[in-house]
Amino acid sequence: MALGLGLGLGLSKVPAAADGAVPIEDIVGLNLNMDMSAKAAAAGIWTNEVLSPNDGVTADYDVFFGTTSGADASDPTFTAGSPPYQLFDGGDTFLLDQASNPTVLENMHKTTGASPMWFACAFQTPSSIVTLAHFISTNTGNIRGVEWTILSGGQMRFGVRNGPSFSNMGSPIATSTDHFVVIRFNMSSTGSEGFAINAETFTGVTITPGVDTSTPGKFTVGSKPPGTSQFLDNGFRMYRLSSGAAIMTDAQLAQLKATYEADLGITF
Repeated sequence: MALGLGLGLGLSKVPAAADGAVPIEDIVGLNLNMDMSAKAAAAGIWTNEVLSPNDGVTADYDVFFGTTSGADASDPTFTAGSPPYQLFDGGDTFLLDQASNPTVLENMHKTTGASPMWFACAFQTPSSIVTLAHFISTNTGNIRGVEWTILSGGQMRFGVRNGPSFSNMGSPIATSTDHFVVIRFNMSSTGSEGFAINAETFTGVTITPGVDTSTPGKFTVGSKPPGTSQFLDNGFRMYRLSSGAAIMTDAQLAQLKATYEADLGITF
């Protein structure tokens, strides 16, 4: 089943910037908001939440539940809880429903022509984390693309397969726990890479990609492209996934965290 990546947060709930920084809504490129999934299931598609994504692209950013437009075993299960979430069973994914990636996703691993990027995800870990899995990825296995992964035992890392170059993100995260995680990077101009785990300030890391301007895999959530391996473990709950083409500041991170908490009713 297809649904769309909404291109913005619920702007009425975004608090004002604390330090006069660019408001968070101005750097949002896409927003997969799980509480819209019931409407998506009824309508067959999940439409964009705003008309002007920050990358200027008019593409719908539709994604499939699973790897196809029809119901199959790779579809996550929508649960109308409080907050609502998508439940992964160890073989589920979201795969972009477009012939090719939008430019910012196509180029984000490249050492020439990449845009600055950030990704944020709110999720709940299962009772055990036993497999290498992908939160977001454009790495097809041909040693190209960006990937944000979680390893057995809960260690998260992100980086690129150009080289490759990866960085661990703090310590392993707790199981059976709600988390809010954000990464930021620019592979064409390194030095701004960072992550935040349930925090309002970024921790800097170093990513040193090898030279690469090749074509990556199609953007995938919850597995490795093309959605057939390295799935999130059974019991993962995903509440929301957002992204934008910018280097998010600490002030914007604090805004985004507050927005997620207000929307989801969770304190991270």
